[in-house]
Amino acid sequence: MKLTDLSPQLQLPYPNEQGFGVEKGKTPELKNIWFVIPRPPAKENPQKLSSAILRKANDVLNAIQRLDSLTGLDQLVLGLLLRREALQSSRMEGTFSTIDQVLTPASSIEKKQKSAQNSISAYAHVLESFFVKASTKGVQIFSEDLLRKVHIEVMSKDPNFRGKAGLFRDEVGKNNYATIGGLSRPESSIYNPTPPKYVQRCLKQNLDWMKDEEGLELSRAGMAPGFVVRLARGHSHFEAVHPFSDGNGRVGRTIMVLHMVTEGFAPLYISGFIEAHKKEYYQSLQLAQMKLQDAPLIHFICEALVESFHESENTKKALIGLQLQWAKRADFRKGSAALYSLPVLLETPILSVRLLQDRLKISQPAAKRAIDQLCAAKILNERTGFDRNRIFAAEEVIELLARPFGENPDHAIERAAKVTHFKKNSG
Repeated sequence: MKLTDLSPQLQLPYPNEQGFGVEKGKTPELKNIWFVIPRPPAKENPQKLSSAILRKANDVLNAIQRLDSLTGLDQLVLGLLLRREALQSSRMEGTFSTIDQVLTPASSIEKKQKSAQNSISAYAHVLESFFVKASTKGVQIFSEDLLRKVHIEVMSKDPNFRGKAGLFRDEVGKNNYATIGGLSRPESSIYNPTPPKYVQRCLKQNLDWMKDEEGLELSRAGMAPGFVVRLARGHSHFEAVHPFSDGNGRVGRTIMVLHMVTEGFAPLYISGFIEAHKKEYYQSLQLAQMKLQDAPLIHFICEALVESFHESENTKKALIGLQLQWAKRADFRKGSAALYSLPVLLETPILSVRLLQDRLKISQPAAKRAIDQLCAAKILNERTGFDRNRIFAAEEVIELLARPFGENPDHAIERAAKVTHFKKNSG
C-alpha cells in the first residue's frame, strides 16, 4: 500500500488533532510500511448517495418479517438458511465444506476435532445462540465480550487457524501487524489495518458508535443516516480495524446479521450475494477504507439486501412447497409417523432412524417404518448402503440449499430428482 493510495485526510501522520491517520510499523521489516488508524464511523449522510437505491433497500427492510411474527415453519426455514449463510461466509475465507456435511447430524461426527465441517457448524450455532439476546437487548449486545465469543466459536474449530481464538491482535503480541493482499510481501499489500497498539482503542470507537442510542433514535426518526448506512459503515470500520489476526471477515459478517436482529428484523443472509460479487465487494470496501468514499459500499449493501431478500423468499417458497408436495406424493395416513416426519425433514434433511425416533418420541420400529415409507415415496434417499447406522437425505432440500446464488429453485429440485433416481438404480 502506497501512502498516495489513501485519501489526503488519511495521509496525515498519527497522532494528530483529527484523531486518525497513518503510522509506520515499529519492527525493522515494517519500518517503511504505513498502517492506517481509521476514521471513526461518520455521523452525517455520505455524498453521492443514490436515493433510488437506498429506497429499494428500505422497501425490502419494510417487507421483511419481524422476528416476533415468525411461525414455526418460518423458523425451520430460517434455520436452514442460517446454515447456508455459515457455509457461504466461511467459503469466502478459504474454509471449504459442503451443505451435506454441515447438515450431517452432530452425533455422526467428532465435535471436538478441528475441521471445516465443525467450524462452519459452530459458526451457525453462534449466530443462532445470539439471536434472542440481540432481539431483546438491542444494540447493547455489541461488546468486546461478544466479539471474543463469536471468534472463539468460529475459529477454535477451523483447521487453518493456528492462533488462540478470542484474542485481539495486541493481546497476541505488540508486533502483531496485519496486511491485506500482497501475499507474503508487505510492500505490495493492498491495505494495512490498524497497528496493534491502537486496535482496542479503535474497536471501542466502533462499538460505541454501534451502541449510540441517541444516534440510533435520530436515525429512526430520519434525522441521521438510516439503518442501511449504519450497517455498511459499521462493517467497513470493523474490517478496517481488523482486530483479530484471522477470522475478521466471518466475525464482521456475523455482526451484520446480529445488527439486523437488533432492529427486530428476521435476518437477511447476504454472504451468498457477497461471494457471488466478491470483486465488487472488496473494491467498494477499499474505497470506504482508503478513500473515505462510503457511497459505493452502501450501494453494494443495498443491492445485497434486495437480491438476498428475493433469494430468501424464493428459497422459502420452494421449501414450503416441498412439504406440501411431499404430503400429496404418497398420501400418508393421517396421524402416521411418516406424515409427522415431514416438518422434521426441513429442519434436519440428513438424518438416521435413531434421530427420527428421538425427534418424534416414537419406537425404533415405528421410525424405521416411517423412513421406509419416505424412501418409497422418493422423499428420502438412503445414502450409506449399510445395514446399520444408515443415513438418509432429503435430496431436494439439500439441492435447494447447495444451488448457486440466484439460480431458479426449480432447477435444483429437478437435479435432486435425477440424483435420487441415479442412486436408487446404481446401488
